[in-house]
Amino acid sequence: MTPEEKKLILDEFKTITLGELVIESEKQALTLRKYIQNLVRSGTSGDVIKETLLRDLREGGQIFGSFRAQFKATVYKNVESATNKGMQVAQVEKGVILYDWLPEFSERTCQDCINRSQMSARSMKDWEIIGIPGSGVTICGDKCRCRLVASSVYNGNMVKEASKIYNKEKIK
Repeated sequence: MTPEEKKLILDEFKTITLGELVIESEKQALTLRKYIQNLVRSGTSGDVIKETLLRDLREGGQIFGSFRAQFKATVYKNVESATNKGMQVAQVEKGVILYDWLPEFSERTCQDCINRSQMSARSMKDWEIIGIPGSGVTICGDKCRCRLVASSVYNGNMVKEASKIYNKEKIK
């Protein structure tokens, strides 16, 4: 992978991640504003509101806990996406032409992803037309944990353990 390709992936990661975090922050600000307005409307004092919000912040309660969870999920999803793009570039450099849909293989795997995993190997361009994992075209939407991997990498008994094997290889 060339330095330019690495920079492009990194720049895309930063732009998308920061954009999503800004949106989540704005949604959180609106939620917080509405929560405070409801407390004020019900006659709650400013000191009680302040203490309630500080406790929620310290303990990861309903308001700040959900923001923290969404922050982590956004960063994790975008790191995973950038990693997958980097792996795809490396696979293209190695001459990979066809890709298989590799499902997460868990109880959460949706029927769309199971069906796609049974499709024949396709080029990256074909998968992009059909929809790549996490793009929102499957039942699981942008929560999809599937991947596109070089065709014939996993076969036979390896398929059921493919996600675990893939994650170990990705870390190397």
